[in-house]
Amino acid sequence: MPMIKVNDMEMYYEVHGRGFPLLLIMGLKRNTEWWYRQIPELSRHFQVIAFDNRGAGRTD
Repeated sequence: MPMIKVNDMEMYYEVHGRGFPLLLIMGLKRNTEWWYRQIPELSRHFQVIAFDNRGAGRTD
């Protein structure tokens, strides 16, 4: 499970595919699971980066 330390929190993120980076930013209180239907198609063309917002999913 990929995590990165950002200031005082541990942030969960996922990277899928190759190519030009595409950062997926979800609204408040949502996590990466909301992107799971779009990620397979987007990752065919881009390097897709998704993360859990603070206080949502696996992020502190």
